[in-house]
Amino acid sequence: GFGSYYGEHRKITLQNGVNPNLNASVREAYFGALPEIRIRMANAVTGISLDKTAAELNVGETLQLVATVSPADAINKNVTWRSSSEAIATVSDDGLVTAVAAGVAVVTARSESGGFEAECRITVSDLNGMGELNMRYSVYPNPFADYIVVSAIAGGQATIYDLSGQTVLSTNVKAGSNRIETSALGKGVYILRIGLKTVKLVK
Repeated sequence: GFGSYYGEHRKITLQNGVNPNLNASVREAYFGALPEIRIRMANAVTGISLDKTAAELNVGETLQLVATVSPADAINKNVTWRSSSEAIATVSDDGLVTAVAAGVAVVTARSESGGFEAECRITVSDLNGMGELNMRYSVYPNPFADYIVVSAIAGGQATIYDLSGQTVLSTNVKAGSNRIETSALGKGVYILRIGLKTVKLVK
């Protein structure tokens, strides 16, 4: 308020991100004849993005993700991180992703102001286990087209995942040669898991 000289006390509520309409007529109606009023409003967050939207890692590898909060002069650029599956990939408070086990996890960055989110899909392969996989199983052709052949020393469950982590094909394999039809799969990259071991397939 401005005391009795300007009449009774007045109150104006300012909303962050909204330009106050303090033009001459408003100022005069509220305060009488006062000098020009200029108020600088804090810039609100309008979005967030990541430098990568998808990445492939081997177990034990790390990846630094960088989040960019918009606009560049936003007053609050704080970001929180989370992983959809910490059993597959973890993420630190500053966006460092660590691959833990084979599979697919989605890492999400969320702006503290406004709650905007951006995602990066992390596909983890266990190439360190390929020696054992090759001793018990062999997979060909790779790249593949209408089928793959899994030659196995012992039986097991063979599951193919797409890069979103969805199961697209699952079948039992027996000792010996197993032909698996894959003509229904679209072109792209897949993960074949047999037991705890995985291999990347390309169609």
